[in-house]
Amino acid sequence: METKPFAVGVMLLGCALLAGHSALADQTAGSASSVIFRLGKFDRSSFEFASGSPKQPVTFVVGRSNPARDWYATQPAVLESASGKAGTDAASAPRAIQFSLDHGPRSAVRLRVSLMIESSSVPALRVDINGRHGLLYLHPRLDYNNGEQGDSFYAAYSHADAILDFPGRYLKKGANTITLQAVEQAGQAIPGASLSYDAVELDRMAGPLNASSARIEPTIFFRRQNGSTQEEVDVFITSATPLKPGAAVD
Repeated sequence: METKPFAVGVMLLGCALLAGHSALADQTAGSASSVIFRLGKFDRSSFEFASGSPKQPVTFVVGRSNPARDWYATQPAVLESASGKAGTDAASAPRAIQFSLDHGPRSAVRLRVSLMIESSSVPALRVDINGRHGLLYLHPRLDYNNGEQGDSFYAAYSHADAILDFPGRYLKKGANTITLQAVEQAGQAIPGASLSYDAVELDRMAGPLNASSARIEPTIFFRRQNGSTQEEVDVFITSATPLKPGAAVD
């Protein structure tokens, strides 16, 4: 079945235009009345999930499955060319969360996936919502909270929140499915690349989707151009409408 990409935004790195998503920031979990489902606790720890690797593709049914048994803490990354496919490796295959609604949400919806980076690579997160798909790019922050005791002495241990706001019409009355998959955008497989789950939550938003916005962050990189030294900055743009690769942004 052909899937449709959803609008997520773009990222400007220096002067280069790259596909990406920007609405990634630490935010509190939704109130109990707005939560559609929640897996785990937002405590920067994956101890409440199953350890090891699944023997078959993961399908978590909200209200019936047990996170400690049916949702695994770590998901190995696959190359982007293989993303979205079940394949033969159950551990890295897309993980499905199935849930039912009495009616489709009238307002916007927010998906929040809290992740921990426990390897030297930072994969992207592929999200599929009832056939619409997109990639969320992570912006890790170093973590000193010791939520995962095994990483106490790992200097690069970090966490990242992947947040996606999308129209309520992406969901429907009855059965819905959201899948998550760690994706490596590289020319070849990177040993050990993976993502560890802290928690996953889906919320109804109180208002409509936010309008377009932009955030500019400095980097540690400089380059000589036209006889002067220029600092590269990361520009993260969020848009409620699709932005195609190569599009101009003012």
